[in-house]
Amino acid sequence: MAQKKASVVEEKKEFITKEQFEAAQKETNEGIIAILEMVKGIAEKKPVLPATAEEILKEKEIKSVDAEYIPVNPAWEAKVREIIGEAVDRIEMAYPKNGGTLFTVIIKKEFSNASPSYMQMMKEDRRTREIGNGGIQEVEQWAKLIRQNINRPKN
Repeated sequence: MAQKKASVVEEKKEFITKEQFEAAQKETNEGIIAILEMVKGIAEKKPVLPATAEEILKEKEIKSVDAEYIPVNPAWEAKVREIIGEAVDRIEMAYPKNGGTLFTVIIKKEFSNASPSYMQMMKEDRRTREIGNGGIQEVEQWAKLIRQNINRPKN
């Protein structure tokens, strides 16, 4: 009969030094402390209480008087810049709460012929007109009027 040989598996044992063990333990403890500090910080934060009904109504009232500013139609902006040229600083559009579309062309200060008192009060030369259903034709007409105005001799 054949005898089975007992297989001997040698376990490779690795050891660490006392200093290595203490360093690993210190690292682990510091990590646990950091996590506990974060949890403590979260627990200490006071929850944000919802606004009172009075505050909500006041905020709605304030927002209700805002105009609704919207992006400017690119074709309209291109038409204004084509007609007025480099005097245009920027263009704005707004839908006021009472309806309509307000179209505003802001003229650069160096091209403006606005009075000093107007500039002191407004800080910029704003030319605003309500655009009805005339669309781009009305924008074009407004731009031509602005160009004529800023090309007038300054008094």
